[in-house]
This record gives sequence, C-alpha cells and structure tokens, in this order.
Amino acid sequence: MKKNYFIAFFLIIFLSFLFINCNGSKEQKDQTKSIIEASAWDTYTDPVMRFSVKYPTNWNSAKAVGLSYSVYTSSDTRQRTRNPNLLVPGAGFKIQTYKIDDSVGIHSTRYLTPSVYSGPSSDMIAGVNCQKYTFSAELSDGAYKGELYYATKDNKIMTVVTFEAFGGMFDEYKKIFDEAKNSIVLAIKPDDKVKVDTVIQELPPASQNLVNTGGDGFSLKIPDNFNSRVTKEGKALKSYIYYGERRKDCIIRVDIFQAPAKATLEKLVEQNKNIPGASGLNQSTLGNEKAFVLNYNPSKQVVGKIYFALKNDRFFRVIVTWFSGEENDYKPVFEKSIASFNFQ
Repeated sequence: MKKNYFIAFFLIIFLSFLFINCNGSKEQKDQTKSIIEASAWDTYTDPVMRFSVKYPTNWNSAKAVGLSYSVYTSSDTRQRTRNPNLLVPGAGFKIQTYKIDDSVGIHSTRYLTPSVYSGPSSDMIAGVNCQKYTFSAELSDGAYKGELYYATKDNKIMTVVTFEAFGGMFDEYKKIFDEAKNSIVLAIKPDDKVKVDTVIQELPPASQNLVNTGGDGFSLKIPDNFNSRVTKEGKALKSYIYYGERRKDCIIRVDIFQAPAKATLEKLVEQNKNIPGASGLNQSTLGNEKAFVLNYNPSKQVVGKIYFALKNDRFFRVIVTWFSGEENDYKPVFEKSIASFNFQ
C-alpha cells in the first residue's frame, strides 16, 4: 500500500511539472507572437527628396537625409535585418531612394537568395503604378516575410519601399503596414539649388558596437547605428553601402565585379588603381586573402582607404572614408570593420 502511495505521489508531481512546463511554453509562445501596436502616429518628411510616410511613434526610427528612412519595432529587430539568424521577433518598414541611372531593381536591392523572391506583379503606391515583389524564407522561429515596391514619380528618382516581419508575424502587422503604405508620398529629384549640409551635428557618430552583416560572397561587421543600401556603382555587379545618420562622407562600401578568366590580382589592381585622390599602393590582406590597399583622399577634408582582393571569379573593391575632422570617431571603428571582413 505504501508502495502504491509513493507511486501515486510521484505521478502527481510529474504531471504537475508537465502541466507547468506546457503552460509556460504556451505563455512564452504567446508572448513571442504578440505584436507591438502603434501607440500613436506621426509623419516623417525627407527635406531633400521630399518623400514622406506615417510611422508609429513608439517604434525605433532612423534616417539618412536624402537617402532613406526606416522604422522597426525595436533596435534589436533592426539589427536582425542585417543578420536574420538573430532570434528577435518584430517587424518594420523602410523607404530608400535611388537615382534611376543607378540601374536599381530587384537584382540589386535584394539581400536574400533569389529563390525566395516572387514577382513582379503590378500594384499601386501613392497613386502611381509600381512593381511589387514578395519574399519568404523559413527561419528557426518562423517565416521571414516581406514585400518590396519599386515606384517613380518623376522618372528620375526610384523609391523602394520594404515591409518585413520575422517569426511568421507578417499578417499580424499587415494592418500597420497598410496604414503606412497608404500614407506614402514618393521621392522626387531635388532642385539643383537645394544645398544639403553633410554634417548633422546633433546625431551620433559611428557606434563602437558592431553587428554582423554581409552580401554576395562576403560578411563583415558594421556599427549598429549604420544603415545599408544595395545598388550598382559603375560596372560593379553589386555595391553594398553602409552609412550612418551623422555624415554622408563616412561610409563603408563593398563593390563586387566579375573577374575576367585567368585574371590575376596584380593585373586587376594595375587596371583599377588610377582613382582620383588615391595614392601609395601597398600589399595587405583582406579576409585572410592577399590584397592591395591605397590611401584615399577624395576631397580636402575626407580621407580613407581602398582595398582590392580577388576571390574565385569575383574582384572586390572595399572603400572606407571618413571626415578628417572626426577621424577619432570613425577611423578606429572602420579599422575593426575591415578586420572583421570575411569571404564566404
């Protein structure tokens, strides 16, 4: 009888433990799936490109005047757009502007592998016909889904709008996305008389905290308060530009070119080293590969470095520049970014 008593006792304890864990898992799941509603709305208008959009005031926002504006449920979610494997729930949207002659399109602005994208289909945004693409990628905590819109109002500036959500939560955030989408005013080419000060004194310099990002065939770490955009510079297959809010002349740029068959690094560098403001070619390393580096002085108050490297059939040109008057704020951080560069 006593034996049966102990069996029953331990069975009750086990079932209680199981019940607690089941409820805890459900509670944790529900917490993960809860969305961050918009507590209030405001409107951001870019003073240069004149695009505008409504945004939730309780979300985390960032701007680069004349280039982009983005809003995410948290700064952690913003970081996850650079590194999708971070298990952080949330959502957000961003508006980016490009010159039409940048050959901007889905081929140049996508970050994920081509197979996850669908489209284009026809849609409307700000009363203008546009192209719409969708994407979906299964991650460990659910689907990473999004929509991209490509629209132009003046046939000079392309406005690219991205809505995205992690953890299978895109549909839950759709109402907020639609509210923002319906408010959008597209970018237009600024008047040539408009002069923009590249220094925004009240905004912070490059953060000392670096986060992972990357693109086709490479990865690196960038300041966590930097934005990113993908475009094409010259004959590059793709160009990745990383920049902060404070200055437009403090950037990290990765240009990727198709290397000719049997081309050597030395030959490619010889053909590409004659860049205005560049001098002092020296051998170096980039991502544990042989590289060459130039000193770079594109203007009176801007300095930097240009790195060249060859990996498989891709020729990489990595450019870092900073304002000489704030070198102590940017140079050490950019040096860490270059040191973190890896080929994939």
